[in-house]
Amino acid sequence: GRQICKIPDRRRDQFDSPLGHPIILRMPPLRHATFRSLVAGALLLLMAACATGPSGPQPASESRAERLLRQGNLEEAARMYEELATNNAPPERNEFALAAARAWLDANRADDAQRALTIAAVQLPAEQHFGRELLRIEIAAARGQYQAAWQQVSQLAEPPRREDAARLFYLRQQVALRAGEPGAAVQAGIARERAAADDSARLRVRRDLLTDLRAAIDRGVRVDP
Repeated sequence: GRQICKIPDRRRDQFDSPLGHPIILRMPPLRHATFRSLVAGALLLLMAACATGPSGPQPASESRAERLLRQGNLEEAARMYEELATNNAPPERNEFALAAARAWLDANRADDAQRALTIAAVQLPAEQHFGRELLRIEIAAARGQYQAAWQQVSQLAEPPRREDAARLFYLRQQVALRAGEPGAAVQAGIARERAAADDSARLRVRRDLLTDLRAAIDRGVRVDP
């Protein structure tokens, strides 16, 4: 009977032929070029999106403020803490206000520290009240009001917690030397040593006192032996 000639499957030839086959050599690489163009375009869009991401000031948060502090960006940290204090109710407001004042002081911005301190409530828990009193004394000293700072720090009662007492005595030691009261500074150093937790802390206290006395002598303060 009649035999039907087999019709070659050209589609099969296109995929099964070796790379050197004339059919493969004649195929324009349109699909590959188009794919590469799409990939390149997508990458450019992604890069553009990253470059034009969120800009400007980010919302204030405690974690961002802490990160700014660790990075040494004291002023930005202080601004963020102050914003948090303004936008929160007590007790968070009080904590953020004290943190803002501390950061402003560390940035040598005493007036800004005083402003931040006023955001806190008038009545504070004992620990926060003590912290605010120390900040007030530091602000006065930073403004050069050494006699006023000395009057405040000398009248502040010793707190029950050892850590707080050590903070008070160290500040009293530094302010006394600025106010020209080296004898009171030495007494504060001795009291701070008494509040030290261990031998290592006591050694650090003695070293701090010696360093502060030497600095005072360099400023012209007379220290009698």
